[in-house]
Amino acid sequence: MKDEEKRTLMQNKLDHYWSERSDSYSKQNQKQLENEYREKWKKLILAHVPEKRDLKVLDIGTGPGFLAILLTECGYDVVAVDRNNQMLLKAKENARKYGVTVEFKKVGDELPFCDNSFDLVISRDVTWMLLQPEKIMQNWYQKVKPEGRLLYFDANWYGYLNDTEERKTYKQFRKFVKERNGFIYPKARELEAMALKLPLTSEERPRWDIAYWRKNRVKKVSAITKLNADIYSEIEQLQYLKTPEFLVVVEK
Repeated sequence: MKDEEKRTLMQNKLDHYWSERSDSYSKQNQKQLENEYREKWKKLILAHVPEKRDLKVLDIGTGPGFLAILLTECGYDVVAVDRNNQMLLKAKENARKYGVTVEFKKVGDELPFCDNSFDLVISRDVTWMLLQPEKIMQNWYQKVKPEGRLLYFDANWYGYLNDTEERKTYKQFRKFVKERNGFIYPKARELEAMALKLPLTSEERPRWDIAYWRKNRVKKVSAITKLNADIYSEIEQLQYLKTPEFLVVVEK
């Protein structure tokens, strides 16, 4: 099987997974939009956006619309894209629920926007799934205006799969979280099987990200690590204890 065919097959599997996951993931996002950490997310993001009042924003892989809703509430002009129909339906429902107007579009890896179009390009928990991360993230960067920024949140979600002992430990940890009413998706192992085949699962991040952007000689790149205490509720901090969220900021 050719590489392109393998990528297509994997992308179809990921799309199917997230279609099934869309309802539960949307409910998770709603909880985050309704707890006290909502404003902390805003504060963290606003500390790293370009110093300009009227920002044009592209939210990539919007899912149920979490970032798009927050940034629209901040007064920005937001375009939010996702490749998954079910996620876009949830995003539109959530935008109505929280009283904001967002332009949602169904878009895959090829972004149908001119280069240098957005003051801010942002994503949350998307890059770990990219089948061609270097190519795709470079495409994201190209959509950023000069003096604009690319921000993306992520974590080493499945790094434990690279080590046999870590796998055993994580299995026990998952049981521990479930016993304390943390959220464990019933088909989590299905995603683990896919994650093993994804390029960034085997990389140590955000170290990989910093090296990648420096290699591409961007104006400036930085990473903020171990964000869980700043952005997650107590139960979420328990749930994501072994996968601390990080933020990469790329300036153009």
